[in-house]
Amino acid sequence: MKKEFCFLIFVSMLISLVSAYNFCENGIVDENYLEITRIYDEQLDNDNEWDWSPGEKVNLTVTVANKNYSERDFVIQLLFFDEEDNENSLASDSDDLIQTQKIKDSEKVKFIFEIDESAEAGSYTLYAKVNDKNNESICTYLIAESESNEIEIEIQGDLGILVSAVSGPNLIEAGSSATYYLTVQNIGNTNQNQVLVRAYNSLLGLKEEKIIYDLGRGESQNVTFNIFFSENSSNFKIVKLDFSTEYDFSEVENYYQTVSDKSLDKSYRVNITAKTIPSEEEIIEDLNDSIDTIETTPLVTSAPASEDSGKNNLIWTIFVILLSIIILVILGKLIFKLFFNKNSTSSYTVLNSGVNSLN
Repeated sequence: MKKEFCFLIFVSMLISLVSAYNFCENGIVDENYLEITRIYDEQLDNDNEWDWSPGEKVNLTVTVANKNYSERDFVIQLLFFDEEDNENSLASDSDDLIQTQKIKDSEKVKFIFEIDESAEAGSYTLYAKVNDKNNESICTYLIAESESNEIEIEIQGDLGILVSAVSGPNLIEAGSSATYYLTVQNIGNTNQNQVLVRAYNSLLGLKEEKIIYDLGRGESQNVTFNIFFSENSSNFKIVKLDFSTEYDFSEVENYYQTVSDKSLDKSYRVNITAKTIPSEEEIIEDLNDSIDTIETTPLVTSAPASEDSGKNNLIWTIFVILLSIIILVILGKLIFKLFFNKNSTSSYTVLNSGVNSLN
């Protein structure tokens, strides 16, 4: 048993040495001389898994302790390995993963880099290595850990466009409409000039679509759906409204090349109640209330005409009659005068003709 235990220790030490030689050609120095004490992501809670996405900017800090060497320049480097132990830069610019810094005692070395757009989705392991700039035999390394557990870095694939939030009523009366508010987010790697957002439920025969424009990478927009629930929709009682997207619109072919991942689509549960029909007693009560309202409303009657008002009306009537008579008399005189003058002229002409004939 003792021999087996010693053999296991020997194997683990051998593996450690092999691993060390992978990073440090002459092996690692004692931690009492030089040590990397911590590696952490300033934007995360530094739990056991870090989720990064292509195009994302990452801020890492490596704490290096120079315990027994004089102040000098050290080279600090980040190294990523995939699940098959192949080294992978992950950064769009690999130079961002190397820093040279003068260290006397203990220093925090900051790295800022962007995850390459073409980085493959998967799990990665992170190591930090430090060595004397002028003497690589002074070298050590550390795997990124959190509470003594190895940190696993997950590179997310291109998640594209998704509905990230839905709000609205979840208790609906059949025969009514409801408004739902959506947040559509671009968490993909490319800007989108046009995105289709769909609300769908096969039981309700619901399929409504909205289009949003110019949704840049990392941006979000709000979309509103006003949905009508027919009177017979209460037959289903509980339904799920599904909200999804289509994107990567091709203007040449006039269609969306990508449909959102169903596992990322949003579903909203709605309870539909039957439309409330008033009972006979309620109808009679409403009618009685209406009658009572009519009976208690005072009638508005016109005020009786005063005596002075009657006299004024009589005077006005007489005035109009007299004026009409005067107008008729004047017209009659004018007509008579015109007719008389015409006849007189004719008689005078006839008389003169007779006299002239006698002469």
